[in-house]
Amino acid sequence: GTQAGLLCQTLEDKGVNLPVWVWLPWIPQLLTGLTRIESKAAKAVLSKIIERYPQAVYYTLRAFYLERRDVERARQSSTKVNPQITEHENTYGTAVTHSEELMSTLRRKHPALWSSLESILAELIVRFRPSLEEELLAAVTALFQKA
Repeated sequence: GTQAGLLCQTLEDKGVNLPVWVWLPWIPQLLTGLTRIESKAAKAVLSKIIERYPQAVYYTLRAFYLERRDVERARQSSTKVNPQITEHENTYGTAVTHSEELMSTLRRKHPALWSSLESILAELIVRFRPSLEEELLAAVTALFQKA
């Protein structure tokens, strides 16, 4: 449904009052909550995590944002639109919008950390990218396994 249930209300009322470190193992679930009715409460908790433990949330938030952005683009390019999803997004916003706002907050509050993490990520992408031969071998192997 579109109405917040008891669990969502409890998360909104009590969740932000818990110590922030309690939420660290639950970051993936909180990010998934951005796609659901509890997005407001999940975003509030994630904002507190960003303030206190930005490194703990950076990579997971970035991966979540990129994945949801691609999903949303694919859905927008498709011809079928689910009216329930559209109503939910109009009421609570999209997960992409929420994650963009959270990433912007992270970038604004911790610019030096953001820059360092981005450069580390760029370095990882460059250094651990498979060679052309490895990519070709993987493609040929996949084709043989399909056949």
